[in-house]
Amino acid sequence: MDYVNSGIISANPLVQALDQRVKDVKQSEKERVSYMKYELNLRDARKDGEAEGMLKNLIANVRSLMKSLNCDARRAMDLLNTPADLRPKVLALL
Repeated sequence: MDYVNSGIISANPLVQALDQRVKDVKQSEKERVSYMKYELNLRDARKDGEAEGMLKNLIANVRSLMKSLNCDARRAMDLLNTPADLRPKVLALL
């Protein structure tokens, strides 16, 4: 844990082997590119998940307004200031 927390290398052969592997990966162009692609994929997945969650929340809010105000979906979306590009998606999923 000292190595992970501070980078201090001990005489332990396992720690020394881990340190060498970390250095090898950092110096490898192929490994760096692979790691960067992995990070970009994670970022894209996170954005997709956030967008999906926001859409589900918007749909729930539209349904709630429709019920409580006894209005149609378009009126509910107007009240929620729903962006024009999301309106067809919301209508399709109601």
